[in-house]
Amino acid sequence: MDSFDRNADRGRSSYDRPQRLTGNVVYELPFHRSQHGFVGRLLGGWQLNTYFTFQSGAPFSVLNGLDPAGALAGILGGDAIRPNVYTNLDVSRMTVAELFAINQQLRNQAFATALANFNALPLGPCITGLLPGGSLNNTLFSRATARITCSSTGLRGFIVDFNGIEPGQRVGNAGRSILRSDGIRNIDFGIIKNTRLTETVRMQFRADIFNLFNSRNFGIPEGRGNAASFLNQWATDGGNRRIVLGARLVF
Repeated sequence: MDSFDRNADRGRSSYDRPQRLTGNVVYELPFHRSQHGFVGRLLGGWQLNTYFTFQSGAPFSVLNGLDPAGALAGILGGDAIRPNVYTNLDVSRMTVAELFAINQQLRNQAFATALANFNALPLGPCITGLLPGGSLNNTLFSRATARITCSSTGLRGFIVDFNGIEPGQRVGNAGRSILRSDGIRNIDFGIIKNTRLTETVRMQFRADIFNLFNSRNFGIPEGRGNAASFLNQWATDGGNRRIVLGARLVF
């Protein structure tokens, strides 16, 4: 397959959001609007408002981050090649946390254990780190984001393995934008108190609460398979709840 054939590289656009719901509500409490007397000024002039956003996450691609075989040497963007994906799971429907957990679980299996059990590994398509001739592929383990493993659900993991690439051979089988970051769930809330001082002057106090429920909204995680923070979305934390207090004189 030609790696430079753009028609064969169709995928989701970077701004694809299948679901998005956003809106705002402003409600002024309907009592003591005239604010007569002390009680009227105390209980009147209250306003509540909220702004909310719920949307799907952004698609992103898995990248190798380097070109160990030199297959794309001299080509601008050659280090943005994609890895091989060995899985029958629908990774496009998995959350970043699920993908990260799978990769960490496989990644934590020591190389020494695989080497010690080398002679006991059966030959076949479900071999961990073996070259076609049956020898152990040390480079695969050193550059792999996750090991290949056999399970009831099939092979899983992002495997960075570009050794022995022939000229014109496809570089990596991972598609474009096959993964999706987690969605956004955010609600902001505000309280405003307008107190009439005279016919033309009023004092306004307000409290704005951003991210009311302190939800974790992550951005696009690291997608380079050779990075230590691969799929670690905690580095893109959108922040905690914030409360802003303010006052102003309107005349």
